[in-house]
Amino acid sequence: MNAGHFRLYGLVDRDFKKILAGFYRAGIERCVRAGERNPYRVGVPFIWCSNNLLTALVTQCLLYEQMTGDSRYHQFALKQSDWLLGRNPWGYTMFTEIGSVCPRDPHLMTRQITKRPVSGGLVDGPVYERSSNR
Repeated sequence: MNAGHFRLYGLVDRDFKKILAGFYRAGIERCVRAGERNPYRVGVPFIWCSNNLLTALVTQCLLYEQMTGDSRYHQFALKQSDWLLGRNPWGYTMFTEIGSVCPRDPHLMTRQITKRPVSGGLVDGPVYERSSNR
């Protein structure tokens, strides 16, 4: 997710705005197609840090909409957010201490040392079985 395209958008002429928006749109379109291959419509691969990718995708969709006024990806972005907030096979939010069913013991050094909860921490997310070291 490159926020530079968003930051430049208001500083360039109309033709260059089309180019910048096109970069975002092309990436989002690839993710929409990827999301068509799973029942939750998740548009990123389940590799290490998949939730980070998902958060970046939601951000990119929202920045694209803000830049262009084109809301065609709004519902797609909501589906990605839904996954993070508990519409997933486990019914868990992907944030620590948010929601009634959330990760309780994240792999985080400060948590391990202090034994104190970390509110709002994004967990890495699921990975394909072939991605793990089992």
